[in-house]
Amino acid sequence: MPLQRQLFQLNDTGTQSDTGLNFFGRVEQYRWVNLSGDTGGTLEVGIYPRAGDTGDGWLIVNRGLEPQARASFNPTDTGVAVFSAGDRLRVRKTGAAGTGRLYVWSS
Repeated sequence: MPLQRQLFQLNDTGTQSDTGLNFFGRVEQYRWVNLSGDTGGTLEVGIYPRAGDTGDGWLIVNRGLEPQARASFNPTDTGVAVFSAGDRLRVRKTGAAGTGRLYVWSS
C-alpha cells in the first residue's frame, strides 16, 4: 500500500486543535515545520475512533516543539507500532505563539 499523507495547518497564536480524515494502516512518521513565531509549545497527536473525538481515543505523541525549524518524530522509535482501522488523528498545539504545518505519513 502506498504512503498516505495528512496535513494539519496550525495557524493560531495559542492553543489550536484540528482533526484529520479517517485513515487505515500504520502511522509511520510525523514532521513539524515551523513557519513563524515561538516553537516553545507542546504538540499532541491522538487517535480517535469515535466521530465526536471525545472519550475513546488515546494519545500517541506528546512532545515539546523543537526550537529548530523542522523536527521529525518517528513513533516506532519506542518499539510501539501505531495502527488505525478507519480512526482519525487529532492534533493539538498548546503554549506556542507560532504557526506551522504538521505532516503525518501512514501506510
